[in-house]
Amino acid sequence: MRAFELAGHNSKRDYGYLRMRSIARSVLEDTIKSIERLGGSVSYNDDSNLLTINNELTASITVVYCYQEHTKARTARWRLRLRAKLKSDITIAVRMDETNARVKDYLILPCIDFIDRVLWLCPENKFEIDAYRYESLDPLIQLCARHAIGGVHD
Repeated sequence: MRAFELAGHNSKRDYGYLRMRSIARSVLEDTIKSIERLGGSVSYNDDSNLLTINNELTASITVVYCYQEHTKARTARWRLRLRAKLKSDITIAVRMDETNARVKDYLILPCIDFIDRVLWLCPENKFEIDAYRYESLDPLIQLCARHAIGGVHD
């Protein structure tokens, strides 16, 4: 994008989605490395955009950017679309901060509770949503770790 600007090409088009794809790819790679470092196994299918973890669990990753809605309260909002067609067990929602420059937090949502829904998120949400909110993906990574028991590694 910077190269286009330097070349004098001023597009009015919003290329923020490219940054979101880069963030999603980074979260994907970091998650895979972290789980594997703790003895778990992970495969990723580009066609379905699904992670398969320990041959037991599937996950999808989606980046959710912030809308500065023109509401009376003037608070930030995030629109999270959960799609049943992905057929994942969990959705990892990477919520961006209010400037869409950095990751704010993560929602690790069991799809059985949130199939085919659109969630409008606020900085603070009701318990049914915020119960799944984390500052990092460490809880998921720890859950997916595998440890040797009695000399046998699973």
